[in-house]
Amino acid sequence: MNIQAFMYSGITDIDGVIFGENNTTLILYKQAKDSYVVPDGVVSIAPDAFRGRKELKNITMPDSLKHIGEDVFRDCENLTGVVLPNGIEAVDCGAFWDCKNLTSVIIPDSIQYIGEQAFSGCEALQSVVFQGRTYHTTIRESYRGYETRDLPQAFYDAVNNGEAAK
Repeated sequence: MNIQAFMYSGITDIDGVIFGENNTTLILYKQAKDSYVVPDGVVSIAPDAFRGRKELKNITMPDSLKHIGEDVFRDCENLTGVVLPNGIEAVDCGAFWDCKNLTSVIIPDSIQYIGEQAFSGCEALQSVVFQGRTYHTTIRESYRGYETRDLPQAFYDAVNNGEAAK
């Protein structure tokens, strides 16, 4: 168990996945599987919960999810595509840092915050799709002060195209 687990109440271990707060927060993923479905009812994924899980290729997140913590999927280098769920509001700093094989990201209209360098090091990222009306200014501001190389080109293009300026 990681140190994060001690910050939560109501800790349970369900098949190698640690949950807290009556199963509304996913704290730590200890499985060695290539795909995982986050259970419905999970509202938050704690910092570092999936960090370094190189075997993870696919993640399915429920619409109940509102917050992805700092460095949650950092170094999950075989993760290939991410569809952020409807209802997600915040993706913290470095959430997908160094997901080297991540090729696409779909961001729903509900997003309000994307932290600094959330997608840095995603070398294979080719497609970023913003669904509906999105807070592009917030996303652009999250990268202010960082060199263009820190922002994958596909993400940079999506944030700075004609739609993003509106």
